[in-house]
Amino acid sequence: MKHSKILLILIIVLAIAAGFFIYPQGLGSKFRPWRLGLDLVGGTHLVYEVDMSQVDSSDRDSVMAGLRDVIEKRVNLFGVSEPQVVSAKEGDSYRLIVDLAGIKDIKAAINEIGLTPFLDFREVKETQNYADDTQLEFIPTDLTGRYVKGAQIDFNSTTGAPQVNIQFNDDGAKIFEKLTSRNVGKPLAIFLDNNLIEMPVVQERISGGRAQITGKFTVDEARKMVERFNAGALPA
Repeated sequence: MKHSKILLILIIVLAIAAGFFIYPQGLGSKFRPWRLGLDLVGGTHLVYEVDMSQVDSSDRDSVMAGLRDVIEKRVNLFGVSEPQVVSAKEGDSYRLIVDLAGIKDIKAAINEIGLTPFLDFREVKETQNYADDTQLEFIPTDLTGRYVKGAQIDFNSTTGAPQVNIQFNDDGAKIFEKLTSRNVGKPLAIFLDNNLIEMPVVQERISGGRAQITGKFTVDEARKMVERFNAGALPA
């Protein structure tokens, strides 16, 4: 008899627990400690093939990390709870897998998420307070991610401080030289997907297609900057 009571209580508890998971809407969204997957609520499953044909093998992991960071920021615009963005590699094939639970408009998701990250350099309009970057006006230039061959993290041989080295292709080197020659002593803004990621001050005219960004940033911040540069340098 005692065994039967225990069994009955166990069945009731399991039934209540099952109801909690099957009918969560009655409890409100605040009481959902689990994440419903695509198999339960439906949604959008996107797989992107990343073109690495023009990326050095040593930079590919950095590119994937930067892409994942950019895609996650775009996904957040959909207001999806706990979206999944996963990078995968099989042989020479690189993919980004995006799961958006509850999102049914696949076309909108593709248009919003799947565009190649856009990296561009902008001049700062003169007669402004450079210290307050929230009030600055920027002037577009011809220098974009299509002219960037890649970026790498480096360390100052004297201080050990992290710095970021950028390399442009031949056309980009010419554009960058003209751009720096007319902006000596002024900041040059760098944007990724219209978000300001860095605004270094040009110290001198730079030729040769190589640039170096130094400043008071940590190793992690420098690494994140490199990832974003490399993601923005992908071919469209």
